[in-house]
Amino acid sequence: MGHGQGFLKCKVDASFSLHSNKVGIGVCIRDEMRLSVGARTVWLEPILFVPAGEVRALLTAMCWIKELGFATVICFIDSKIVTDAFNDNRQDYSDATLFNNIVIQALLLCV
Repeated sequence: MGHGQGFLKCKVDASFSLHSNKVGIGVCIRDEMRLSVGARTVWLEPILFVPAGEVRALLTAMCWIKELGFATVICFIDSKIVTDAFNDNRQDYSDATLFNNIVIQALLLCV
């Protein structure tokens, strides 16, 4: 399913290694013809719990997209909890947890 000419698609994923105590982040950006525009991998220490690692991956991707100067990018992430938290305008972010702080940082990039 296409999103129209000029849109970029960004696939974001995170991996978790207890052995290495790291979160791996993978970001792949493609154009409307599915040609690769860019890819990036990042390792973060220490390991985070899965929802925080997934949202950190999204934040990393959004920062990179902003750095590259792209404006019309649709991000895809396979974490339902992150997608729901990011899209829910009724979410209460008064709780100062790591997960919520990262979601807030990601949302602020969108303004």
